[in-house]
Amino acid sequence: MSQLARKFSAKDIKAKLASCVNAQNPVSQLSAGNVSADNSTENKNIQPKNTLPCLAQGCRLDDRLIELNSNDLRRSALLELITSIRAHAKLEGLSSATLQILRDPDIEGLMNRLLAMNSVRVLIHAHTLNFRCEHIESMEWEDAALQYFVRAQASLALLRSIFPQVTRAQVGRLRKALAVVPPAKAVNLPLQQIHQIYRIWQKICQERQDNRERYIALHGEFPQFTLTTLFAALNVKMRK
Repeated sequence: MSQLARKFSAKDIKAKLASCVNAQNPVSQLSAGNVSADNSTENKNIQPKNTLPCLAQGCRLDDRLIELNSNDLRRSALLELITSIRAHAKLEGLSSATLQILRDPDIEGLMNRLLAMNSVRVLIHAHTLNFRCEHIESMEWEDAALQYFVRAQASLALLRSIFPQVTRAQVGRLRKALAVVPPAKAVNLPLQQIHQIYRIWQKICQERQDNRERYIALHGEFPQFTLTTLFAALNVKMRK
């Protein structure tokens, strides 16, 4: 999954969100990680059902598959297969002889033999796992960044330029969830202050690639101003 190199993690942004001083209302009791711009796509906590050994010693790796060698895990996989077969689930690739044997009520002894013969292997597709984990991390980062911008009083114009996929309605719902009112108009800053902001902005741009990270870093340097004011100050400088 290609993306710009980032220096802030989602946790970093959430920590900054908790200390953001520009919100006109105190932080609501909603956790920063539990609020989404679209309530229909809010993140779910992923928790394993049980604790099993992870990668066993001597696990075999290649460019796509990772094998898990836990005997308990392989036995659980075989039991699940047998349960599915007895429930008459359609499973391709198994011969009629295999189906008949696995439907035998007295299969416990045979299970041990099958496991000893390495007939059951539990494999993880590394590429798919990598892709899904990176997608989850990216979504968490996007949610955290959007929440930071909203709490730091970013204008709708800035939000739409930085998060083009976000609609006005989603911004409104997020502001309501975070108990943040829409930002006031940008403060007219003295020219000397604008020059200082722009010098810091140029330095940040040299250090960071992601424009959203740049604004978060700039706001960290000038937390007394809203992002709406900082955005307006940069526009004034760039027009001159």
